[in-house]
Amino acid sequence: PDLILIMQELAQVYRAQDEKVLLEPMLIRLLELQEKTLDPKHPDLFETTTSLSELYQGKGNQERARSLLIKMLNIKENTLGPNHIELAPLVTKVADSFLDSGDFSQAEVYYRQLWKIAKNSSTPQPLLKAFVLHHLADIQMQRGNPLSAEPYYRQALSLYEKSLGTEPLQVATVLNSLGDIFSSQGNFSSAEPFYLRSLDIREQLLGSEHPDVVSLLDNLGYVYGVSRFYDRAEFYYQKSLQIKEKVFGPNHLEIVKTLDGLAEVYKQNKKLEKIEPLYQRALKIREKSLGPFHLKVAESLKKLAEWYRHIGKLPESVVLYQRASNIIKKSNQP
Repeated sequence: PDLILIMQELAQVYRAQDEKVLLEPMLIRLLELQEKTLDPKHPDLFETTTSLSELYQGKGNQERARSLLIKMLNIKENTLGPNHIELAPLVTKVADSFLDSGDFSQAEVYYRQLWKIAKNSSTPQPLLKAFVLHHLADIQMQRGNPLSAEPYYRQALSLYEKSLGTEPLQVATVLNSLGDIFSSQGNFSSAEPFYLRSLDIREQLLGSEHPDVVSLLDNLGYVYGVSRFYDRAEFYYQKSLQIKEKVFGPNHLEIVKTLDGLAEVYKQNKKLEKIEPLYQRALKIREKSLGPFHLKVAESLKKLAEWYRHIGKLPESVVLYQRASNIIKKSNQP
């Protein structure tokens, strides 16, 4: 016990000093000693396991981190049963780990266990239920099933609003996701109010220059553009562009999406003289950031080439098409 106490104190010092190289072997040795001497339900054992798991996760070793969490979860399940509320934090960590690794099937298994924990709890757990529904919806979106995701998002939204009010960030996130669903279906009139409400909440809580705010400006620009409300589309794209230039700098890759969206609006709105500079700028940004032979550069070359062809600049169009073709061919070579 004295040795364990000393090692625990040393581990705390290494953690405070961010000495990961020294911390890892210390935690491994500490865990070995604790497993030999302590009851499996002892909280110190849980704390060390969690610390070592977080260390592995920070190093990008998700599988090793997750195996420790599952090991601890199995011990706690044997003691408490699979649906005890005390398991919720651990089950959440395991579920999130599978989700981050792209293993949606396993993630869903643990999120559904979390749902059973919330339902069987002796006290109401509306936020936990909302959290689970939100993530089940995200999994369906990752699988390409927006119709299956929508009811989960709507249930999560209702629970968030009842528990947190109408303006927390969780509500804004779900609103944005619902907007994405309707936008992907071409139902832009239904997407608009979700995006606008999400934008209003995020601007209030995060400020007008936050990346999550800017992404919504682009979404609204797209929705209004395809809905033929060109002045509104231009307004939101221009606002997004101004913020991105201020926050990221004038040559950041984040700007390309906005430039391309604005060019598309100008095409539809017949502001033809404004299009070429936007495509040229997008191309230069990608060439500078990614190098001249990146597939994203080929994408920008094709857009500019197509525009040149449309306005009759055929020689320039051919040159750009050839450059794009060469990049694509080179990327397909072994």
